[in-house]
Amino acid sequence: MIAAIERAQDLDPMNLLIKLRVGYIYIYRRDYGRAVEFFHNLLELEPDFPMAYVGLMESYGRWGLFDESLAAGERSIELQRASRVSGAQLGTLGFWSALAGKETRARQLLGELETRAKTGYSSSVWMAVIHHGLGESDRAFELFGKGLEEHDGSMFYIIAFPSFDFDDPRFVALLRKMGLENLLETRAWPRQ
Repeated sequence: MIAAIERAQDLDPMNLLIKLRVGYIYIYRRDYGRAVEFFHNLLELEPDFPMAYVGLMESYGRWGLFDESLAAGERSIELQRASRVSGAQLGTLGFWSALAGKETRARQLLGELETRAKTGYSSSVWMAVIHHGLGESDRAFELFGKGLEEHDGSMFYIIAFPSFDFDDPRFVALLRKMGLENLLETRAWPRQ
């Protein structure tokens, strides 16, 4: 897969979204040092690219460097406020805030997503991710179920998010409903 992304990058070397995907491949391979280096290099090319900061947030968070993770996440939101911060940005920052012991910030971000849901659409998946980070598994799985019912495209990210437990019967059932039972058989899950 990385060969295809790198080929796309060769064909369109200035495309930031293609470059972003290269960085995420490093994350999913658990090569966090290389991912951090990659996203820093991307920021040298485009210093105000919010999604590069999201990549850094993910990389640092998975590496256990929570202060750096949260700083990168806050910077992504700061850069995006002029338009609209995505639910994924809020949910991911909320997740890492919860894991870093910053419950107040996690709940603030959760509240922002819940407010959006009352006035329009807000993906239940990103609210679920924050609840999961807070250790509120029952509520998280309730919201994941809602995401599945709504055919929310963000549901796919649960296979890439750290700290899900293959042994939790609710997670097993969710993967089966999504048609991803092959992950259960091979344990091809990028666990932390």
